Amino acid sequence: MAPILLTQAALPALETAGGVVVNVSTSIGRRAWPGNSVHAATKTALELLTRSWAVELAPRGVRVVVLDERIAAQTRARDRLAAALRRVR
Repeated sequence: MAPILLTQAALPALETAGGVVVNVSTSIGRRAWPGNSVHAATKTALELLTRSWAVELAPRGVRVVVLDERIAAQTRARDRLAAALRRVR
């Protein structure tokens, strides 16, 4: 419920500023694991909510995106490696 309530509360400001809603998810929601059903279901629901809002809110000037925390971590690791390689050269 938190993403829904927060977005509803922020929507007037987001429309005025042409803001962006960023929902954080994980690819874990795309796999079946024992004991992971509720977590997977909520992450999957958040991703579908994000896609629906992206379509619904675009005409109002608000972008809605999802950030996969695992991809973000991989990107940070790649950026650190690239920076280290630049220092070595």
